[in-house]
Amino acid sequence: MLRFSETCHYINPNKCRKYISSLLSVLQEIIEKGDEMLQQTLSEAMDKLCATLVFYLREKEVNMLIESLVANLKDPSGTFIPSTQHNV
Repeated sequence: MLRFSETCHYINPNKCRKYISSLLSVLQEIIEKGDEMLQQTLSEAMDKLCATLVFYLREKEVNMLIESLVANLKDPSGTFIPSTQHNV
């Protein structure tokens, strides 16, 4: 994830939509999993991913992604809250 985020700015703009649509389901799975290390890695990679690929998301997809992140903010254990706050 981190390597992809570091190289995603090299993606041809004509193919960005294809990449982000494929990546979206993977991002949602990572967000919904209960692993703190995955959440931290996603938090580190999200800035670079968003800087390049978020412009190619549709409004409905952005809403789904935000809803998944907000669900982590409501986590009773509180372990995902700092990384989720960074992602939002």
